[in-house]
Amino acid sequence: MIMKKIILFLCLGLILATTSLVYADQASFSSSNKTVTVDLNLFQKNRLDKVNTTRTALKLPTYDSNTGLNSSAQAWSNVSKWVGYIVHNKYWSKAYYDYKLIQKYAESLGVRFSKKSGTKVVENIWRWYVKCPKENNSDCTTQIIAAAESTWKFFIGEKKYNGAHYRSIVSKQYTDAGFGVSIDPKTGKYFLTAYYSVPTIN
Repeated sequence: MIMKKIILFLCLGLILATTSLVYADQASFSSSNKTVTVDLNLFQKNRLDKVNTTRTALKLPTYDSNTGLNSSAQAWSNVSKWVGYIVHNKYWSKAYYDYKLIQKYAESLGVRFSKKSGTKVVENIWRWYVKCPKENNSDCTTQIIAAAESTWKFFIGEKKYNGAHYRSIVSKQYTDAGFGVSIDPKTGKYFLTAYYSVPTIN
């Protein structure tokens, strides 16, 4: 019964995510009669700048912002908000992290990868808290950028043991990046998703 509810929420969340907020530059997030907005362009630029600053310091080529990956990341962040937690599992797989299913998910939203073999895309996710303004319909862009700094510190902190999130940031294999974030105004939680991939076909 619990699994059926999870599947229902995942399906509902994905449908809503991909039809309303994915392609909006100014995204709105609502719960319990409160709505906040976020300028996704500014958020995504901030994330990409952080990643590319790190890559430049290591003399690595910078990542390119990818519209399809941004949309896919935003859709998955919206799903995470709907179910209330973060998870990598796709298509009801029991595997916690399946590269092929993550690729399949991105492709289901229109992303096409140029590389024909090997790993084409990786997914990073995180959930934490943000304190948005109390007023309804307030802009929370500044606050979510500041709050997501904790996520960045965690990911980049994996350098000391070469963790998966850090490897995604400094990979020599990938060229493109996309980011998404969704906020639950009721709980104050934010749900962040990042994708890094090989070149895509427009």
